[in-house]
Amino acid sequence: MSSRSQNLFHRLTSSWYFGKTSIYIFFILFMLLWLISNFFPNEWYSYSYIFYFCGSLVIGPATAFFAYMYAFLTEMSLITETLFWVGFPFAFLLPGSVVNGALYYGVLLDGFRGLIVAAIFFYLPCFVSLYGILPQWKYYRAKPGVQRLTKGITCVSTGFVFALVRFL
Repeated sequence: MSSRSQNLFHRLTSSWYFGKTSIYIFFILFMLLWLISNFFPNEWYSYSYIFYFCGSLVIGPATAFFAYMYAFLTEMSLITETLFWVGFPFAFLLPGSVVNGALYYGVLLDGFRGLIVAAIFFYLPCFVSLYGILPQWKYYRAKPGVQRLTKGITCVSTGFVFALVRFL
């Protein structure tokens, strides 16, 4: 590892929002958004939990994101199946990642405000979890158990997609 990279990793541990604090923030936000979506289901911000949940669990292929979104958005009657399936191919045609799909569904839910909520709450778990893991990454990346866990999570998310396709 270069001296520049070593300096970067040494500075990471000195910030208050890196490490365990960031992991606590991740879980507290998850639970708080879940409570808000359950107690205030008709408010405009209640769907922020859907985007936070999908942003937290999308580790596998891009189709896993659409399986989660389909399950949430149509089950909660937030959008129709027709609107969902119209957005599915457009997200793959546009340059970028599955975030295009999240932003499309955010616009469908609540226009520009939905777009902003989707962008914030889809990216937020990525940054918060990254800040929690980054200071310890040198330690964890070499562990065989962590490598097996990452491969297993990818396989499980693919299995979820196949299960949703099979039973829908």
